[in-house]
Amino acid sequence: MSNSGSASFGVLGVLLAIIIKNKDKNVRNIGIPATIASIFGVTEPGIYGLLLPMKKPFIIALISSAIGGAYTGFFDVVVYRIGGLGIFSITNYITDDGQITMNFWHRVISFILVTVIAFVIQMFMKTPQVDTNTEETGGKNSKQPLSKTELEISRKQEIIASPLDGELKNLTDVEDEVFASGAMGKGIAMVPSKGIIYAPTNAKVSMIFKTGHAIGLITELGTEILIHVGLDTVELEGEGFEKLVNEGDEVLAGQPLIRFEIDKIKQKGYKLDVPIIVTNTGEITEVLITEEKRLEHGDYLFTAVG
Repeated sequence: MSNSGSASFGVLGVLLAIIIKNKDKNVRNIGIPATIASIFGVTEPGIYGLLLPMKKPFIIALISSAIGGAYTGFFDVVVYRIGGLGIFSITNYITDDGQITMNFWHRVISFILVTVIAFVIQMFMKTPQVDTNTEETGGKNSKQPLSKTELEISRKQEIIASPLDGELKNLTDVEDEVFASGAMGKGIAMVPSKGIIYAPTNAKVSMIFKTGHAIGLITELGTEILIHVGLDTVELEGEGFEKLVNEGDEVLAGQPLIRFEIDKIKQKGYKLDVPIIVTNTGEITEVLITEEKRLEHGDYLFTAVG
């Protein structure tokens, strides 16, 4: 009996949904080759490039694959030989004398079933949260050190989570020429619904204005991020802002960094767009931004591709 072999099709279904929902050219450049590879049983590009950092798509792929395994187990599907992966494995379910029986068709049905289930679930799922690469020890999150080689490999695709709750806004639509022109770097802006800025990943506070309106972070993998709360809010001289960290602090993903009073800042006549910029864009080839329109802190925001 064989209840294995469905895993690559769970990955396939999830990847299909991701590349359909995300129209960004560069995301598709990563996702499409990974999708094709998964058809032939090679899942590593999709798993390590997209699914694991987002966590929920990987779980969806596992669940759908388990359903496929249950289906083939229920019908006692038999594998007659070992050879081939993905779609090429289908010949393994033809009898030794070359007969195509229901054993073969149940395997085909399971592949289709797994792909469709994974695809449909992912299409209707909210943007997945980023895996922060922390583990629980005694109720606290502890950072996992990476070797220099691992850092260099991981640096090629670094996942950054949303640092706040709110709606996304194109950087070019921000009413500030410095941000809108990309002079500060590539990125995205958000219109906050709650007055808290959280750490988007494990990082070091490289700078925080004494007024509390902006903070700079350097991630463990070297990406430099600027989060600027509002436009021209430096003129408030700290009114409506509360700093929760200091320059030089090591912070963990999800840790509150700044509190700010949305109503007070608006009453003073200031725009509350929050640009989130990769300031060392010269070292980054692309910033691949989510297609979602509204996020909560911790949701996937963008990938910095080195």
